[in-house]
Amino acid sequence: MKIALFDSGWEYTLNTPYEKPLGGTQSAICYFLEEMALKNHDVYLFNKITNNENIRGVMHIQATSYLNYIKENNLFFDLIIVSCLPHDLFQLKTSLNSPNTLYCLWTGHDIDQPASKILKDSKAKDMVDLFIFVSNWQRNRYIETYNISYHKTLIMLNGIGKPFDKFLDLPINKKKNSMTYCSII
Repeated sequence: MKIALFDSGWEYTLNTPYEKPLGGTQSAICYFLEEMALKNHDVYLFNKITNNENIRGVMHIQATSYLNYIKENNLFFDLIIVSCLPHDLFQLKTSLNSPNTLYCLWTGHDIDQPASKILKDSKAKDMVDLFIFVSNWQRNRYIETYNISYHKTLIMLNGIGKPFDKFLDLPINKKKNSMTYCSII
């Protein structure tokens, strides 16, 4: 499967969550893309990166040059996921004109965020083939507020970052499989 993920608002690589703090959705994106590459999918990340390069089996491409890169390399994606910004998804769907592609919006935003409010418009909402949320609570709020079909939604929990895996089995005085995570940006 050929997978593209667009996150035009951020600059990071798949190495970033191993080296320094990163937003929850962006960290989850990195781990997801890395796993897809390990499963032999052809994976691309388009964001604010300054140099095109392959990192952890995922091609990182400057988002500003996405259309030229896709055309020059004759790429057709089975799955395009856009992080948090519905207007980016609408622009991609219109400019790529690829009817066999599944277009997904993966968001960690709540319904009150400016980027999400465009989903009040039925035409805009209908351009999204699948909505990916980080919790049932978030999904239910979107369904209720924007009248999104439950069948067009999926939950992908952020989960635990790979760098923390090694701490889960340490012999310390704690309840089995307990961990505390705090995030602030």
